[in-house]
Amino acid sequence: MGIGLTADELASIRSAISDLLPDVCTIQKVTYTKNDIGEPERSYSTRAADVPCRLDPGRSARLSGNEQISPMMNYFLVEGTYILTLPYDTTIEETDRVIKDGDTYEVRYVDSGKSWAGSRRVVVMRLEV
Repeated sequence: MGIGLTADELASIRSAISDLLPDVCTIQKVTYTKNDIGEPERSYSTRAADVPCRLDPGRSARLSGNEQISPMMNYFLVEGTYILTLPYDTTIEETDRVIKDGDTYEVRYVDSGKSWAGSRRVVVMRLEV
């Protein structure tokens, strides 16, 4: 008997997780250009709209001060960070940003490269406007 998940089991897990993504967000990708005097400028365009998601406060094991270690165990969280959960096959990069309910979040870390990925987890920080 092999160890692991069958394709049907993994599909069932992904379907169950999709039921736990109650909100939608827009993922924006960055483009770098130069202005009239050659200075770099960044602009954003939509990578994906109406992406199912869930945004949770970045709370986990308390370390010291305002730092925490993420549930992914490989990224330190600071006050104001959140964990964004997306469908497993969502394209998102660390240079992207996310718009949810009118708030803008900067992507800080994408937890990828997992076997049997049921979802995509992303550490984001809310930008103050």
